[in-house]
Amino acid sequence: MKWHTRGRFPDVGISVGHELKSGTLPLIPYLWKWKEIESSNLWILNGLRLKNHTSCSQQQSLLPSSAAIMSGSEIVILLIGPTGSGKTSFIRHATGLNVDSSSTTSCSVYRPTTPIGPQNFLIIDTPGLDDLAAENLGVLKEIAQTLSKLAPRTVGGAIFFHRILDGRFSGSARSHLDIFKQICGTDFGDQAVFVTTMWNLTDPKQVEKYNTIHEELKKSYFFLSPNSKPVFKFGNDAAKAKEVLKHFINPKLKRDKTLLLDREVKRFGASLSGVRKTSAGKEIMKSANRKACVIL
Repeated sequence: MKWHTRGRFPDVGISVGHELKSGTLPLIPYLWKWKEIESSNLWILNGLRLKNHTSCSQQQSLLPSSAAIMSGSEIVILLIGPTGSGKTSFIRHATGLNVDSSSTTSCSVYRPTTPIGPQNFLIIDTPGLDDLAAENLGVLKEIAQTLSKLAPRTVGGAIFFHRILDGRFSGSARSHLDIFKQICGTDFGDQAVFVTTMWNLTDPKQVEKYNTIHEELKKSYFFLSPNSKPVFKFGNDAAKAKEVLKHFINPKLKRDKTLLLDREVKRFGASLSGVRKTSAGKEIMKSANRKACVIL
């Protein structure tokens, strides 16, 4: 098993049941390794990075929270959007972690420093969607492999990010949204949330213009089915980020649907050839074919 520590951190190899120094917690079926990195703790699950901001001196206090993680009580939230759409900023404000803002090339899992209301979350950051089919298939493969490593957990919610400064939907933005919808599946309903970002950068004199664009997106694009339209504005602040997460603990939200990609990964696998067979993989190739026809 390969244990990722993205960026400047080296990969760590470890065998199940082997207890290392500095706080390794060999818990079956998951294995967690604690490592102090720049006054933060880096928990690694089945090859996934899970950051939980706690100092070295507070290591023992993590033991109860580790047990909670094992219980599967957290809601798993998947973030999807193009590069620069505000996913990292959202994670930073939602979790209280000092998240690296450099380009994400693999999936990472983050746990908020404190519960949101009574609920804990695991937030999956994903590489940004691109204009190239090969790049987007690579992103889809990363997501599929992450879902496989999280099993038997399933995604309880998904969030799509769109920069309000980009205005109305371009061809690429519409393609990214179509991929998101195929990742979720139409029956995922209100477990799919849409967020317009960068409101803090809008010109105060043009707020009405952007509000109109937001409402148009909400009416025409941001839904899986006509009756499911949870759409939020995010202006780069903690209150708004937590407001979005609180949607997933609303008692009226049953959270009883399974992400379509979760189901398809179990059927086709998480390899590149497997994700090509999924609904999202087919959408990526369909989009590429449309673009090729336009060029011709």
